[in-house]
Amino acid sequence: MITTKKAEITNVPEVVKGPRSISFGTFDWRLCEAAVQGNLADSEMRYSEVTDAEDHSGNKIDFVVKVADVDGNSYSAKSENNGKQGCFGMINMLTGTTTAFDFAFYISGTSTPYTMKNFFFTVYDIDAKNAEKEKGHESVTFDTPVASFSTTDTTELAQSGSNDDGTLTFSAEQNGNAKDNPSDPEGMTQQQLDRAVKVEYADVADFRITFGITKGSQARNIFFAGQSNLLPPAVPPRCDESANKMSFSQDKVTVNDLGNTNITFNDVTDGVKLVVESQDTYQAHNIALNGVDEHGFGIINMKTGTQSNMHFRFVDAANAPKTQEYLYLSFYDIDQYKNKAFEIIKICTGSESFVKLYLPENPELEVSSDGPCHTIKAKAEGVENPLSPSAMTDRQKSNAFTLAFSQVEAFDVSFEIDHVKGPANGRNFIFSGNSAFC
Repeated sequence: MITTKKAEITNVPEVVKGPRSISFGTFDWRLCEAAVQGNLADSEMRYSEVTDAEDHSGNKIDFVVKVADVDGNSYSAKSENNGKQGCFGMINMLTGTTTAFDFAFYISGTSTPYTMKNFFFTVYDIDAKNAEKEKGHESVTFDTPVASFSTTDTTELAQSGSNDDGTLTFSAEQNGNAKDNPSDPEGMTQQQLDRAVKVEYADVADFRITFGITKGSQARNIFFAGQSNLLPPAVPPRCDESANKMSFSQDKVTVNDLGNTNITFNDVTDGVKLVVESQDTYQAHNIALNGVDEHGFGIINMKTGTQSNMHFRFVDAANAPKTQEYLYLSFYDIDQYKNKAFEIIKICTGSESFVKLYLPENPELEVSSDGPCHTIKAKAEGVENPLSPSAMTDRQKSNAFTLAFSQVEAFDVSFEIDHVKGPANGRNFIFSGNSAFC
């Protein structure tokens, strides 16, 4: 089993624009065709064209490693061994040394930084030359805080430090040698998985990692890459064409009684039904508005000043649970009325199926985090309702967000309308599958 821990982020939750891998080669990890320039004895070590720019500009992206420019930081090793081994990046280090390295993305062949919206980075083969005598122990410290980190439940690594202050560290506790080194980032044995740590970064162009090796008799190699089989394959980027497409139609609402039973949306994707039911007290201002509107949006009407926890579940024609490989659920028109009634949506990441929260580039939303739960609260007033999930104005995009799920059968969402003052009325929560802010 894999253990994934979401890093605690004090201001905003994990907010990303689509997971991707760093590939030392083409998109097929097993081709591994990236050219390597430099070897850290020079000013930098550059892996060319590891991926494509996300802005569809046609630019390629390079991945660059440098010795961090920090007082007292130095690098000693057999630099001729640096570069790449198969599908892995490799840094050789002498035992008894600790060095901080800066990793960064640049437009290929330039010194122009490139911000990656979301990606994984994995360090492999964290082991020791002689664990009993504490010789040649390898460790990795993530100086730049990460969005999440993952190890196996049977990990051989000792975890220490805190992600908040850049001291999150994983250290070897078991011996290893060249015979047990991994040969494929996405095809590791259980022992190799137990000696790896995978982290996730969001919206960064560069990050710092410190590698250390206690005293021993010879140099050792640090192996790294991007995606790995340490976790199941990540949900694709927002708007990925292969994701399950959910659609809603007025003539396919077979049950519409949320107050007593549920709302059942038939055939939202490939013959699958979406059933929404309240897990506690649900109060509508105008329950007749529930269902699907003329524009293809799902609608849940609620009375101001109320809150309800909703359970969303997918079932087949026989009403048996139906797992969806991955899909998106988007919410729109998150706004408020004259500082009197604020729409609030809360999603908790306790479910392993919840993968990402996607926000627009310029959100007019108040986003906060409390442990594993993310709360999205309206800030803007009177946003015009969108007429189509696939065609929105910039203002409409700024007041929408998307949830991504992988291997999902059911999930929970809390809806609330914070009623500050004035007579009670109602507001609609509107939703669909994927959205237009790609």
